[in-house]
Amino acid sequence: MIKLVDESTAATYLAYCSDNPFGVRMAAALTTYGTDCRFVDFWLVYEGENIIGALSKIDGDMTVYCDCANDEIVEFICAVGAETLTGEKNCLSLLGFNEFSCTGSIMQYNGVCDFADDETETAPSIMTVCKILCECEGESIRVGQFDRFYTDLCLRVRRGTAKCCLAGDGVAIASAVTDCAAIIGGVAVKPDARKKGIGSAVVRKLISELPKDKTIYLLRLDGENEEFYKKLGFADVGSWASISRGCD
Repeated sequence: MIKLVDESTAATYLAYCSDNPFGVRMAAALTTYGTDCRFVDFWLVYEGENIIGALSKIDGDMTVYCDCANDEIVEFICAVGAETLTGEKNCLSLLGFNEFSCTGSIMQYNGVCDFADDETETAPSIMTVCKILCECEGESIRVGQFDRFYTDLCLRVRRGTAKCCLAGDGVAIASAVTDCAAIIGGVAVKPDARKKGIGSAVVRKLISELPKDKTIYLLRLDGENEEFYKKLGFADVGSWASISRGCD
């Protein structure tokens, strides 16, 4: 059974999503928007009295996290008609989705990098952050509609579910922050400022600004920046995938 999350089940949803990177993404969205926002929905999947999965949909983007295969989840995803579907690769495969638009590695910080100096801003202008991300937009940086992205990031920062750092012409964003974990969701340096250590400095500073008891994840595209993040203390712990189409 799939049930829409409301105020009475929000805490249950947050608890279930606490120990998985895609769960963290969904939990941060719930904390940001609540259960009454018209363009955001959250669901829990039950098998009897046990919770076996969670889903979220923000506009046309759906995220899924589940413990086991379940035909009802597949039918529900198809019925909802999401434009994109993202989750752990093995989770999507269990559900029968095997043709992916993009794939990558889930990385986790192991706590060994040196912190950056004080030249990095930890409360920068969100407009400046968004403009740098726009200049660097590509396969791994997707801003989309600027006004929507800017408004979303401002709200997340105000509500403590996102954090930004700025160093010169580079930015790093923890795009999902919960009580237990954080996901680094955007690292960008303007093209003419690269190869100067700015990217490393801003990531180190962002890590230093997050509480030490949080698990820190990032989602890396296959073939991109593997050595860069490994030198900063991240290691591969899994795989993710995304489908940028409807469910056929």
